[in-house]
Formats: sequence, structure tokens, C-alpha cells
Amino acid sequence: MRKYISILILLASAAVHTACNESTVTMDDSVDVRVDSAMKGYQAQLAGAEFGWFADIETSKGFYRFWMDFADNNMVTMFTDNLDYPELNGIPRTSTYMFHAYQRPVLTFDTYNYLHIISDPNDAISGGTGNLGLKTDFEFEIDEVTDDVFTMTGRINRIKATLTRATEAEMQAVKQGQLQEALRNAPSYKQNLFCYMDVNGLTVDVKLSTRTVMFLYKVGNVTQIEAVETHTDIVTKDLVFDTPVTINGVEIKGLNYHADTDNFTTDSDTPILIQAKSKANIGMEACFGVEKYYTILRVEDGMFPSTNESENYLGYLMHNIFQMKLLLTSGIASFSHINLYFGLDTEGNSQLTVAPVIGGIGQEVRYTYQITFNQAEDSFTIDGSTLSMDSNAESFNDGSIYNLTEFLKNKTFKIEWTNVAYDVYTMGQLRATNSSQTAVIYGALTQE
Repeated sequence: MRKYISILILLASAAVHTACNESTVTMDDSVDVRVDSAMKGYQAQLAGAEFGWFADIETSKGFYRFWMDFADNNMVTMFTDNLDYPELNGIPRTSTYMFHAYQRPVLTFDTYNYLHIISDPNDAISGGTGNLGLKTDFEFEIDEVTDDVFTMTGRINRIKATLTRATEAEMQAVKQGQLQEALRNAPSYKQNLFCYMDVNGLTVDVKLSTRTVMFLYKVGNVTQIEAVETHTDIVTKDLVFDTPVTINGVEIKGLNYHADTDNFTTDSDTPILIQAKSKANIGMEACFGVEKYYTILRVEDGMFPSTNESENYLGYLMHNIFQMKLLLTSGIASFSHINLYFGLDTEGNSQLTVAPVIGGIGQEVRYTYQITFNQAEDSFTIDGSTLSMDSNAESFNDGSIYNLTEFLKNKTFKIEWTNVAYDVYTMGQLRATNSSQTAVIYGALTQE
């Protein structure tokens, strides 16, 4: 009898096990069917948009925008607002895309296109640092879908991304080159002057950049900085904030541009005019330096108003570096720009790294000094005895580069805003205060 009971129990267990397995298979199949159905629906929705889609992709330098026209044969044609490539303005590029079923549907751009440029590990291509591109993605998990918006998350860097259905007017503006041109509007506003606004009696400096707006103001003796990422409307040139900011009790959702008067006002319950004057209220040291919002000064030859030796000795020294011809295995090259990095060494000491960048390959030649800031952090002194370099940098440290690295030793520099404008960059300057010659470095404030 016990044998029969044991056999019955085993048979029952086997039946339950088989039933569970069959149920699991059925569930898996139904999930696969649902995911496959969703992906087909997403593809049909993308391909069915008459006027295409705007893709807003988060990067280490703010949101980059692309206009995309999806076809149902897995081809996509796109335009880019990447200002590092003005020659691509209004130029379409076609590649492929696919939906894949991972833990959730994933939209993948699987052949090289404008999206891959900003992810390229070659800094000379992406405009990034550290061979990390702009720390963005070209594969996106689908989080939420409505009729007009796909909300997504990058698979690798977990960046935010959206696809928003475009209008006919927006599509026409894209094809007329407005993706890049509209982006130039804000940083070109009141050039050579300093923007500000009055918020309920509080004076607030306003720094307009291509992909961000920064507000600087004081509460008591403490400087406050609010930096918000923006999306530029290519038809109206309004700036839409990714996240609203509240300053002195006023919520600001963006800045509205008025073409008839060439003015910006805040998108708030009571619009506030953005004004301009000849001097900023808050010094550049509030947002630039070691562990500040901006930690890099990017220097290009064309940024110097003069490279005459008697008018600006540092402009002269750096100009000579840009004129150098470098014999590489790949051919003749030159330095495209010089990055000045402000950071900390492994022991927590402030340091400055001067890094000429070889054009085309993005390789840096790095010279590092320890520096000491004054109490106000608006000036610093370079300790000339601490210059360090690797063997590669040593091989370059003669002639023009040697003249620069030697001149910098023991110099004290004042950190200042400048009224020198260059393209769409937020510009600043480092002015030597203990040199017998006029010596100023002009550059663009950037982030890692």
C-alpha cells in the first residue's frame, strides 16, 4: 500500500511539475507576443509621423537635439544641432534603426550616424574628454509612450531622452538649417555685455549658453548658482527649461524670445525682462575653478584679440604653439586647442594641467603644476617648482611649449569675466598680475 501511495505522490508531483512548466512556457510566449506587438506598434507610430520627430538626448554638455524621419523599413534620416560640425547644418544623414526585446523594448541606432558622433571615444570627434564621448547613449529603453512623446532611458549611461512629434513648421525649419541657427541665438544675445534680471528686488546675473542658462545671485554674503539645461524652440527661439527653477519666490519655466524687440523675458506668471550692462555683479570665480561648475578653460588661437608679443605675451606664446607642425606616423598635424584643467591631485592639493591637444586624434600633451588660491578664490599662484610631465610631454617640451611652461612658473592669475566674444562660447579670462608684460589667457568655460 505504501508503494502505491509513493507512486501516486510521485505521479502527482510530476503532473504538477509538468503543469507548472507548461504554464511558464505559456506565460513566456505571451510576454514575447506582447513585447513583439508593442515593438511593431512603436515602429508603426514612428514611421507614421508625417513631419518626423525631435530627439532630445542628454549629454555631459546638455541636451543635443536631432530631427528624425523614421521609415518602416528600419531606415532613419536625421539632422543634427551639433555646433562642432557647422558643415552638417541642414545636411541629412540616413542610417538604420531596430527595436530589440531585452527586459523591455529597446530602440537601437545600429549603424554610425550623428548620434554616434557624440558617443565616439575619440575626443577629437565627439568633443568630449577622457575618451568617453559626451557620456551619452545610442540605445534607449522605452519607458513610456503617448501619441506624441516617447520617454526613454539610455541603456549604458542611463541618460534621459525623448522623442517628440514635430509639426510641419518645425520640419520646414529643420530643413532650412534652423536646428543649429536657433541654437546660436541665446549665446549671441547682448554680446560683449553682461545679462541680468531683477527678481522682486534681487539682482540676478544671467549667463545664456547654447544648452544651459545659469543664474548667479547672492543671498546675504553667499553666492547661489542655478544652472538649468534648456531646449531651444527652433521656430520661436524660446528657451524651454528641462526643469523649472524658483528664484526669490518666482518660478521660471523658461525664457521667451521676442524677435520684434530682440529681447528675452522669463516664462513666469509675471514676465521679467532680461537686461544687460557693462559689468557682471558676480565674479567668474563663483562658477569656475577647482570643484566648481566649470573646471576647464578651452583656449583656441582665434580667441585672442591680439597675438602680438608686445600687446599680449601669453597670446603670443600660445599662438606659436598653434603654429607648430607635428610629424606623426599618420602625417603632419598641429595643436587644435589647449585645455586648462583645474582639479585636485591624489592628496587633495589644487592643481592646474595645461594640455595642448593634437588635432584629428584628440591626444593631449599634459603639463601639471600645483597651484594655491587666495582666500576669495578669485586668483591663484602657480608653484613653478612642481611642474610635472610624462615622457611623451617631455618630448614636446622644447621651443614654443617650453617657453609657455617656463613663463607660467610662479605667475599669479586673476580669474575674470571678459567682454571678448568668440562664436557661441561662454568666455572668461585669466590675467597675469605679476608679469612685467601684459599677459592674458582667453578661453571658453567648459565642463568635464
